[in-house]
Amino acid sequence: MDLDPATGLLSLDSRFRTPGDAKPGVAMRGQRWPHGYAGTAVPHGTVFSR
Repeated sequence: MDLDPATGLLSLDSRFRTPGDAKPGVAMRGQRWPHGYAGTAVPHGTVFSR
């Protein structure tokens, strides 16, 4: 997140992204996870949000 101190507006830092991905954020698809699972994950924020 970027905060504009003059206006107080928040914006997504476009540099924060999975390497090689076109969109900002963390890609959860097609990953190999430390506990052995390989595939697309669902972040907890998505699971518990309405």
